[in-house]
Amino acid sequence: MSAPPGDEDFTELSPSQAFRPRNPGVVRTPPGGHKPLPSQSTSSATPAAPVATAPEAMETDDAGTRQASSSRTPLKANQANTFETPGQGNEGEAGPSQDMDVEATRTPRSTRKNRPSAQKPMEDVSGMDLEGDESIEEGEYGRRWRKTMETLELATKAAAQKWTAKDLKQSFPSLAEDDSGEMDAIWLQAAQTMRERLLELGMDVMKHYKVPSSLQQIDQVVKEGETYAQEHRKDKHGRRDAWRPDITPEILTAATQLPLYDETHARIRDEYVLLHEDCRKRYLSILEKQARLDEMEGGVAEGIAELEKTISLLGGFPSEEMMVWMEESSAMTAGVRDQRRRQSSR
Repeated sequence: MSAPPGDEDFTELSPSQAFRPRNPGVVRTPPGGHKPLPSQSTSSATPAAPVATAPEAMETDDAGTRQASSSRTPLKANQANTFETPGQGNEGEAGPSQDMDVEATRTPRSTRKNRPSAQKPMEDVSGMDLEGDESIEEGEYGRRWRKTMETLELATKAAAQKWTAKDLKQSFPSLAEDDSGEMDAIWLQAAQTMRERLLELGMDVMKHYKVPSSLQQIDQVVKEGETYAQEHRKDKHGRRDAWRPDITPEILTAATQLPLYDETHARIRDEYVLLHEDCRKRYLSILEKQARLDEMEGGVAEGIAELEKTISLLGGFPSEEMMVWMEESSAMTAGVRDQRRRQSSR
Protein backbone atom coordinates (compact mmCIF):
# COMPACT_ATOMS: atom_id res chain seq x y z
CA MET A 1 0.00 0.00 0.00
CA SER A 2 1.51 3.27 -1.07
CA ALA A 3 1.84 6.05 1.45
CA PRO A 4 -0.26 9.13 0.93
CA PRO A 5 1.45 12.05 -0.72
CA GLY A 6 3.45 14.12 1.67
CA ASP A 7 4.13 11.15 4.07
CA GLU A 8 6.99 9.45 2.20
CA ASP A 9 10.14 8.43 4.00
CA PHE A 10 12.73 10.93 2.80
CA THR A 11 15.58 8.57 3.69
CA GLU A 12 14.65 6.29 0.79
CA LEU A 13 14.25 8.93 -1.89
CA SER A 14 16.65 8.99 -4.81
CA PRO A 15 18.68 12.15 -5.47
CA SER A 16 16.43 13.13 -8.34
CA GLN A 17 13.26 12.51 -6.37
CA ALA A 18 14.56 14.66 -3.55
CA PHE A 19 14.03 17.71 -5.73
CA ARG A 20 10.45 16.95 -6.51
CA PRO A 21 8.34 19.60 -4.80
CA ARG A 22 5.83 18.52 -2.22
CA ASN A 23 3.74 21.49 -3.25
CA PRO A 24 3.02 21.38 -7.01
CA GLY A 25 2.95 25.18 -7.10
CA VAL A 26 6.62 25.44 -6.08
CA VAL A 27 9.26 24.20 -8.52
CA ARG A 28 12.90 23.74 -7.59
CA THR A 29 15.99 22.68 -9.47
CA PRO A 30 18.97 20.81 -8.03
CA PRO A 31 22.02 22.97 -7.40
CA GLY A 32 24.52 22.57 -10.19
CA GLY A 33 27.64 23.15 -8.12
CA HIS A 34 27.07 20.29 -5.65
CA LYS A 35 27.83 16.61 -5.80
CA PRO A 36 24.98 14.18 -6.43
CA LEU A 37 23.66 12.64 -3.27
CA PRO A 38 24.78 9.01 -2.77
CA SER A 39 21.98 6.53 -3.13
CA GLN A 40 21.00 4.27 -0.27
CA SER A 41 22.11 0.66 -0.28
CA THR A 42 19.59 -1.36 -2.30
CA SER A 43 19.44 -4.89 -3.52
CA SER A 44 21.35 -5.67 -6.70
CA ALA A 45 18.27 -7.39 -8.01
CA THR A 46 16.28 -4.22 -7.88
CA PRO A 47 15.93 -2.81 -11.36
CA ALA A 48 17.13 0.70 -12.03
CA ALA A 49 14.44 3.19 -11.24
CA PRO A 50 13.46 5.51 -14.03
CA VAL A 51 15.25 8.77 -13.71
CA ALA A 52 12.91 11.71 -13.45
CA THR A 53 14.20 14.88 -14.92
CA ALA A 54 14.01 17.96 -12.81
CA PRO A 55 11.36 20.33 -14.10
CA GLU A 56 12.37 23.67 -15.39
CA ALA A 57 12.51 26.64 -13.10
CA MET A 58 9.56 28.93 -12.86
CA GLU A 59 9.46 31.34 -15.75
CA THR A 60 9.48 35.00 -14.93
CA ASP A 61 8.27 37.97 -16.86
CA ASP A 62 11.32 40.03 -16.15
CA ALA A 63 13.30 40.48 -19.37
CA GLY A 64 16.44 41.30 -17.45
CA THR A 65 16.22 38.07 -15.50
CA ARG A 66 15.76 35.99 -18.66
CA GLN A 67 18.70 37.70 -20.36
CA ALA A 68 20.95 37.18 -17.34
CA SER A 69 19.98 33.53 -17.04
CA SER A 70 20.42 32.85 -20.75
CA SER A 71 23.92 34.29 -20.69
CA ARG A 72 25.01 31.77 -18.08
CA THR A 73 26.85 28.65 -19.24
CA PRO A 74 24.72 25.56 -18.53
CA LEU A 75 26.31 22.86 -16.45
CA LYS A 76 26.29 19.66 -18.45
CA ALA A 77 25.77 16.28 -16.93
CA ASN A 78 29.22 15.08 -17.98
CA GLN A 79 30.74 18.06 -16.16
CA ALA A 80 28.76 17.20 -13.06
CA ASN A 81 30.00 13.61 -13.27
CA THR A 82 33.64 14.69 -12.96
CA PHE A 83 33.08 14.83 -9.22
CA GLU A 84 33.82 11.62 -7.41
CA THR A 85 30.80 9.91 -5.93
CA PRO A 86 30.70 6.78 -3.78
CA GLY A 87 28.29 4.99 -6.10
CA GLN A 88 29.77 6.04 -9.42
CA GLY A 89 30.60 2.48 -10.50
CA ASN A 90 27.10 1.14 -9.96
CA GLU A 91 25.09 1.72 -13.10
CA GLY A 92 21.87 0.43 -11.60
CA GLU A 93 21.59 3.16 -9.01
CA ALA A 94 19.39 6.12 -9.61
CA GLY A 95 21.04 9.44 -10.27
CA PRO A 96 20.59 12.68 -12.05
CA SER A 97 19.66 12.63 -15.71
CA GLN A 98 22.55 12.44 -18.15
CA ASP A 99 20.78 14.47 -20.85
CA MET A 100 19.45 17.48 -19.02
CA ASP A 101 21.07 20.87 -18.69
CA VAL A 102 21.08 22.14 -15.15
CA GLU A 103 21.03 25.89 -14.90
CA ALA A 104 21.62 27.96 -11.84
CA THR A 105 18.60 28.53 -9.68
CA ARG A 106 16.65 31.65 -10.53
CA THR A 107 14.49 33.41 -8.02
CA PRO A 108 10.95 33.85 -9.34
CA ARG A 109 9.54 37.32 -9.44
CA SER A 110 6.93 38.27 -6.90
CA THR A 111 3.37 37.78 -8.14
CA ARG A 112 2.15 40.87 -6.39
CA LYS A 113 1.05 43.74 -8.54
CA ASN A 114 3.40 46.62 -9.00
CA ARG A 115 2.14 49.19 -6.60
CA PRO A 116 2.76 52.86 -7.34
CA SER A 117 5.44 54.27 -5.15
CA ALA A 118 4.24 56.45 -2.33
CA GLN A 119 4.48 60.16 -2.81
CA LYS A 120 7.64 61.74 -1.57
CA PRO A 121 6.63 65.33 -1.07
CA MET A 122 9.62 66.28 0.96
CA GLU A 123 12.32 65.49 -1.61
CA ASP A 124 12.10 69.01 -3.03
CA VAL A 125 11.42 70.62 0.32
CA SER A 126 14.52 72.23 1.75
CA GLY A 127 14.51 72.32 5.51
CA MET A 128 17.37 72.86 7.88
CA ASP A 129 20.63 71.63 6.41
CA LEU A 130 21.71 69.34 9.19
CA GLU A 131 23.95 67.21 7.02
CA GLY A 132 25.97 70.19 5.86
CA ASP A 133 26.68 71.25 9.44
CA GLU A 134 27.31 67.70 10.61
CA SER A 135 30.97 68.24 11.45
CA ILE A 136 30.24 71.54 13.20
CA GLU A 137 27.29 70.18 15.17
CA GLU A 138 29.07 66.99 16.15
CA GLY A 139 32.27 68.81 17.03
CA GLU A 140 30.42 71.38 19.12
CA TYR A 141 27.83 69.26 20.93
CA GLY A 142 28.87 65.66 20.28
CA ARG A 143 27.56 62.63 18.45
CA ARG A 144 24.42 62.29 20.55
CA TRP A 145 23.27 65.76 19.53
CA ARG A 146 23.76 64.96 15.85
CA LYS A 147 21.76 61.74 16.21
CA THR A 148 19.03 63.63 18.03
CA MET A 149 18.77 66.20 15.26
CA GLU A 150 18.68 63.47 12.61
CA THR A 151 15.82 61.85 14.50
CA LEU A 152 14.03 65.20 14.69
CA GLU A 153 14.44 65.70 10.95
CA LEU A 154 13.09 62.22 10.18
CA ALA A 155 10.11 62.79 12.47
CA THR A 156 9.45 66.13 10.77
CA LYS A 157 9.56 64.52 7.34
CA ALA A 158 7.18 61.77 8.44
CA ALA A 159 4.76 64.34 9.86
CA ALA A 160 4.88 66.53 6.75
CA GLN A 161 4.35 63.58 4.40
CA LYS A 162 1.06 62.60 6.02
CA TRP A 163 -0.62 65.54 4.28
CA THR A 164 -0.60 64.98 0.53
CA ALA A 165 -1.72 66.97 -2.49
CA LYS A 166 -4.69 64.63 -2.84
CA ASP A 167 -5.97 65.73 0.56
CA LEU A 168 -5.74 69.38 -0.49
CA LYS A 169 -7.59 68.70 -3.75
CA GLN A 170 -10.32 66.84 -1.90
CA SER A 171 -10.76 69.86 0.35
CA PHE A 172 -11.11 72.20 -2.66
CA PRO A 173 -12.55 70.07 -5.49
CA SER A 174 -13.71 73.03 -7.59
CA LEU A 175 -10.32 74.72 -7.59
CA ALA A 176 -8.61 71.38 -8.24
CA GLU A 177 -10.69 70.82 -11.37
CA ASP A 178 -9.92 74.31 -12.67
CA ASP A 179 -6.16 74.25 -12.13
CA SER A 180 -4.57 71.09 -10.76
CA GLY A 181 -1.01 72.32 -11.25
CA GLU A 182 -1.60 75.42 -9.18
CA MET A 183 -3.00 73.29 -6.36
CA ASP A 184 0.13 71.13 -6.46
CA ALA A 185 2.30 74.23 -6.18
CA ILE A 186 0.25 75.50 -3.24
CA TRP A 187 0.51 72.13 -1.53
CA LEU A 188 4.28 71.98 -2.05
CA GLN A 189 4.76 75.47 -0.63
CA ALA A 190 2.52 74.68 2.35
CA ALA A 191 4.38 71.42 3.02
CA GLN A 192 7.71 73.22 2.88
CA THR A 193 6.52 75.94 5.23
CA MET A 194 5.08 73.37 7.61
CA ARG A 195 8.31 71.40 7.74
CA GLU A 196 10.43 74.50 8.32
CA ARG A 197 8.08 75.65 11.05
CA LEU A 198 8.20 72.25 12.77
CA LEU A 199 11.98 72.28 12.72
CA GLU A 200 12.11 75.82 14.11
CA LEU A 201 9.74 74.96 16.95
CA GLY A 202 11.69 71.78 17.67
CA MET A 203 14.92 73.75 17.86
CA ASP A 204 13.30 76.27 20.19
CA VAL A 205 12.22 73.48 22.52
CA MET A 206 15.71 71.94 22.41
CA LYS A 207 17.34 75.25 23.27
CA HIS A 208 14.78 76.03 25.97
CA TYR A 209 15.59 72.82 27.85
CA LYS A 210 19.34 73.15 27.12
CA VAL A 211 19.50 69.82 25.33
CA PRO A 212 22.72 70.53 23.35
CA SER A 213 24.81 71.37 26.40
CA SER A 214 23.35 68.46 28.38
CA LEU A 215 24.16 65.96 25.64
CA GLN A 216 27.62 67.46 25.32
CA GLN A 217 28.21 66.93 29.04
CA ILE A 218 26.98 63.34 28.76
CA ASP A 219 29.44 62.72 25.91
CA GLN A 220 32.23 64.19 27.99
CA VAL A 221 31.42 61.95 30.96
CA VAL A 222 31.25 58.87 28.71
CA LYS A 223 34.62 59.70 27.15
CA GLU A 224 36.17 60.19 30.57
CA GLY A 225 34.81 56.83 31.68
CA GLU A 226 36.15 55.08 28.58
CA THR A 227 39.56 56.69 29.05
CA TYR A 228 39.65 55.64 32.68
CA ALA A 229 38.66 52.08 31.75
CA GLN A 230 41.46 51.86 29.19
CA GLU A 231 44.07 53.22 31.58
CA HIS A 232 43.00 51.04 34.53
CA ARG A 233 42.21 47.70 32.95
CA LYS A 234 43.84 45.81 35.84
CA ASP A 235 41.65 47.48 38.42
CA LYS A 236 38.77 45.03 38.86
CA HIS A 237 36.97 47.05 41.49
CA GLY A 238 36.58 50.09 39.27
CA ARG A 239 35.88 53.47 40.81
CA ARG A 240 33.04 55.34 42.41
CA ASP A 241 30.65 57.33 40.29
CA ALA A 242 32.10 60.72 39.44
CA TRP A 243 29.07 62.98 39.89
CA ARG A 244 29.50 66.73 39.82
CA PRO A 245 26.94 69.51 40.29
CA ASP A 246 27.67 70.97 36.85
CA ILE A 247 26.33 67.86 35.08
CA THR A 248 23.03 67.66 36.93
CA PRO A 249 20.40 66.56 34.40
CA GLU A 250 18.44 69.76 34.03
CA ILE A 251 15.74 68.15 31.88
CA LEU A 252 15.07 65.47 34.49
CA THR A 253 15.07 68.06 37.25
CA ALA A 254 12.62 70.25 35.34
CA ALA A 255 10.39 67.27 34.58
CA THR A 256 10.33 66.32 38.27
CA GLN A 257 9.48 69.87 39.35
CA LEU A 258 6.83 70.52 36.70
CA PRO A 259 3.92 69.52 39.02
CA LEU A 260 5.21 71.95 41.64
CA TYR A 261 5.51 74.65 39.01
CA ASP A 262 1.96 74.01 37.83
CA GLU A 263 0.57 74.12 41.37
CA THR A 264 2.40 77.35 42.17
CA HIS A 265 1.30 78.89 38.86
CA ALA A 266 -2.36 78.05 39.58
CA ARG A 267 -2.17 79.50 43.10
CA ILE A 268 -0.48 82.70 41.93
CA ARG A 269 -2.97 83.06 39.10
CA ASP A 270 -5.93 82.80 41.53
CA GLU A 271 -4.35 85.42 43.77
CA TYR A 272 -3.78 87.65 40.78
CA VAL A 273 -7.43 87.35 39.74
CA LEU A 274 -8.61 88.28 43.25
CA LEU A 275 -6.24 91.24 43.43
CA HIS A 276 -7.33 92.41 40.00
CA GLU A 277 -10.99 92.30 41.04
CA ASP A 278 -10.27 94.20 44.27
CA CYS A 279 -8.29 96.83 42.39
CA ARG A 280 -11.13 97.24 39.92
CA LYS A 281 -13.66 97.86 42.72
CA ARG A 282 -11.36 100.32 44.44
CA TYR A 283 -10.78 102.18 41.19
CA LEU A 284 -14.53 102.53 40.60
CA SER A 285 -14.98 103.82 44.16
CA ILE A 286 -12.24 106.39 43.65
CA LEU A 287 -13.87 107.58 40.43
CA GLU A 288 -17.22 107.94 42.20
CA LYS A 289 -15.68 109.97 45.05
CA GLN A 290 -13.86 112.19 42.58
CA ALA A 291 -17.13 112.91 40.81
CA ARG A 292 -18.83 113.73 44.14
CA LEU A 293 -15.93 116.00 45.17
CA ASP A 294 -16.11 117.84 41.86
CA GLU A 295 -19.84 118.37 42.43
CA MET A 296 -19.24 119.73 45.96
CA GLU A 297 -16.52 122.05 44.72
CA GLY A 298 -18.94 123.36 42.14
CA GLY A 299 -21.59 124.04 44.84
CA VAL A 300 -19.09 125.84 47.10
CA ALA A 301 -18.00 128.03 44.21
CA GLU A 302 -21.61 129.06 43.58
CA GLY A 303 -22.13 129.86 47.31
CA ILE A 304 -19.01 132.00 47.38
CA ALA A 305 -20.25 133.92 44.37
CA GLU A 306 -23.65 134.58 46.06
CA LEU A 307 -21.90 135.65 49.27
CA GLU A 308 -19.75 138.11 47.38
CA LYS A 309 -22.86 139.57 45.76
CA THR A 310 -24.55 139.96 49.18
CA ILE A 311 -21.48 141.63 50.66
CA SER A 312 -21.31 144.04 47.76
CA LEU A 313 -25.01 144.95 48.20
CA LEU A 314 -24.70 145.48 51.96
CA GLY A 315 -21.57 147.52 51.69
CA GLY A 316 -23.41 150.94 51.65
CA PHE A 317 -25.75 150.34 54.64
CA PRO A 318 -24.88 151.69 58.15
CA SER A 319 -23.82 148.65 59.99
CA GLU A 320 -23.68 150.18 63.53
CA GLU A 321 -27.26 151.46 63.46
CA MET A 322 -28.42 148.12 62.17
CA MET A 323 -26.67 146.36 65.01
CA VAL A 324 -28.37 148.63 67.60
CA TRP A 325 -31.71 148.04 65.99
CA MET A 326 -31.16 144.30 66.02
CA GLU A 327 -30.26 144.40 69.74
CA GLU A 328 -33.36 146.43 70.60
CA SER A 329 -35.52 144.15 68.56
CA SER A 330 -34.14 141.09 70.27
CA ALA A 331 -34.68 142.69 73.72
CA MET A 332 -38.28 143.55 72.93
CA THR A 333 -38.86 140.05 71.68
CA ALA A 334 -37.41 138.62 74.89
CA GLY A 335 -39.69 140.88 77.04
CA VAL A 336 -42.78 139.79 75.18
CA ARG A 337 -41.88 136.17 75.73
CA ASP A 338 -41.46 136.71 79.50
CA GLN A 339 -44.86 138.34 79.83
CA ARG A 340 -46.55 135.48 78.04
CA ARG A 341 -44.86 132.97 80.32
CA ARG A 342 -46.04 134.82 83.43
CA GLN A 343 -49.59 135.01 82.20
CA SER A 344 -49.62 131.35 81.37
CA SER A 345 -48.24 130.47 84.82
CA ARG A 346 -51.03 132.33 86.61
